[in-house]
Amino acid sequence: MCGSLKVQSAGLLGSPFTNGSSSNQMWGSRLESNVTPKEILLKLSKHAIIKAITFGKTGKSHLCSLRRFKIYGGLTVCNMIELVEGSLNSEDKEEAFMLKHALGGNPFACRYIKIIPLQCWGTSPTLYYSICSFELTGVDQWDIVKHAMDCVRKYTDEQSIKLCMKYLRSMNFKETFRCLEQESKMKIEHPSLEMLFHLVNEGLYDEVEDFITRASNNGLFNNHLSTLVFYPSWVNMELTKPRPGMRGGHQMCVDIKSGHIYLHGGWDGYQDINDLWIFDIANKKWNMVSYDTRVEGGPGPRSCHKMCLDYERREIYVLGRYLDLQSRNTENLKADFYVYHIDKNRWRLISSDTQAEGGPQLIYDHQMCIDIHKRFLYIFGGRILTSDMEQESSVHDRNNSTKIETGNDNVLYSGMYCYDITNNVWTHLCKDVASQDPSPIPVIKSRIGHSMLFHPVTDKLYIFAGHRNKTYLNDFFSYNIVTKKFEYISDGCHKFCNNFPASGFTQRATIDPNLNEIYVLTGFSKERLDNSLQNTFWSYSINKDEWTCLYTSLKVATAYWHREQYIEPCPRFAHQLVYDSVNKLHFLFGGNPGILRLPRIRLDDLWRLSFNRPTNEEILAQLKLIIRKTKFQELIHVDKVQAIIFLQNEVSVLIKQENEVEIEKLPKLIESVFHDCKFDNENDCIHEIRINLFETLSSYFPEEMAQPRRNIGDGLVM
Repeated sequence: MCGSLKVQSAGLLGSPFTNGSSSNQMWGSRLESNVTPKEILLKLSKHAIIKAITFGKTGKSHLCSLRRFKIYGGLTVCNMIELVEGSLNSEDKEEAFMLKHALGGNPFACRYIKIIPLQCWGTSPTLYYSICSFELTGVDQWDIVKHAMDCVRKYTDEQSIKLCMKYLRSMNFKETFRCLEQESKMKIEHPSLEMLFHLVNEGLYDEVEDFITRASNNGLFNNHLSTLVFYPSWVNMELTKPRPGMRGGHQMCVDIKSGHIYLHGGWDGYQDINDLWIFDIANKKWNMVSYDTRVEGGPGPRSCHKMCLDYERREIYVLGRYLDLQSRNTENLKADFYVYHIDKNRWRLISSDTQAEGGPQLIYDHQMCIDIHKRFLYIFGGRILTSDMEQESSVHDRNNSTKIETGNDNVLYSGMYCYDITNNVWTHLCKDVASQDPSPIPVIKSRIGHSMLFHPVTDKLYIFAGHRNKTYLNDFFSYNIVTKKFEYISDGCHKFCNNFPASGFTQRATIDPNLNEIYVLTGFSKERLDNSLQNTFWSYSINKDEWTCLYTSLKVATAYWHREQYIEPCPRFAHQLVYDSVNKLHFLFGGNPGILRLPRIRLDDLWRLSFNRPTNEEILAQLKLIIRKTKFQELIHVDKVQAIIFLQNEVSVLIKQENEVEIEKLPKLIESVFHDCKFDNENDCIHEIRINLFETLSSYFPEEMAQPRRNIGDGLVM
């Protein structure tokens, strides 16, 4: 069986490794339960950076169709790394998967690709697996690939030396280790972990605990935390009155210092409203601040606006709104801009017309973020409201489950703006690609229904999805507010069904700058119809450039949502989602459930979403227990009586009663007191105990800081 690699122009390779498109012309082999699965090994016609694989399908999956798989890649057959592990669904649409294409922070080039089938849809061990077709995409431009190959070889050499150093140190060959370190001029790990190794190797367990505590406080375990599995938990707050009424298109923001959520405005199915509410997270209670903010000098009734909170100065900024076409005139098409001073309970009109001051025109469904430290607001996208009937031939229907857009070229979209709060100055950073503005500023494809988040540490805006006219956008990029440069994380050209949120206009996104994670909740999407609705919750690791689906609702039928509305929130749009990054809690309120027969219905439910994975404090407690259990094991070889006393007084106090796993291990710890050392020399036994502890502790630190995770013997063929 053979496949061909076809290289396309523009430096991209599209390699359809197909063996025909009919059901009797497929890649295939037998999967047997008692042998290693057969694999497809491909030798590319040239070296390339492979970024994605797309599996083609001829129809519904049959019993032999591939279901689960792993893909490896490398410069040689003997030295390959895992690029992805994935699962195909049973639908007849092609599926694409992003592949790992970076190693050690540099691009990773391949000459060989290996596809290993793990499971087909049938359960019989005598079944063949089959793959209709697949396509590899990536970069084959030689100067880029050559650089990637050099990086791979350099990385391989460095890792080989570090593996040798790790082995020598584990064997206690101190002099040989030092010679290799001096000769190679390389360090096996970060200086901090060298200090940790010294403490562990000397048996200074109290100092080891202090070191681990400092590391935890400095956030060095955040990367490890981001790899742990989430367990989602939805809670319907079911609060009594007073509480906000049903609405969609409202705005919410959270004050992470005071633990308060602010809610303003919205559309109740009949009219715009402009009340202001505050929710106390700790006391689980709503309070109405104002029934009509306009009476107090604040904004009038509105929906589809945006709101940002400065929790340092306790100020809320409000910009934009939607107006029905029949309500528009010259005066009310001006873009007003407000700030609410929380402590003074006072509104102030910053501008009655931001366009006249160099800012955006009146817009809706835009996005707005705040840089609290530098005191800048960033506004991107949104539709520009006009009174021109031709330009408004695409209608925003507030009582329909979709926003209907005709694709009219006259539709106006707003670009990107920056507002300097301190100096009251607007700056036009980027204009829309269709803008007639002659100014020589960068262009950007504006949109509505997108998400935009600000990372205060990296000074980047992250922008995701949305739609423009009839086009649903699925691109993902960042904007560096310091360098004024865009960086595309994903161009959205491929439908990464299994490892990318679905395209749509209903996603809501939040960010945790401490964990370097972005969260996206989707409900409606362009791929799903009214009778097939499903909530999905995704996380994006900025460090790993990797999407993970954390939660998918079990059912998609509309009847399920009517029956189980107290278990989890139904899919919706025009809702709001905010994130308390201190307590790691999401809050969702209101929205439009998209019920076609009840177009005016809106929701007033408040949900709390938590993902129960170990906290930083729990990880620290777990590591302290490991350290003390190690000290206990060492004491066994020194003084068995002291070991038992230490177990009673120092180890058992760290084991919680609800931790059934550790409680079950206690009798085995006691039994270990009477076991003999497997080494003739007790010093060798103690050295191995300490080495094992250090390897365990170092695995919790970021990979770039630690010694190699692998061992030198892992690649040996016995």
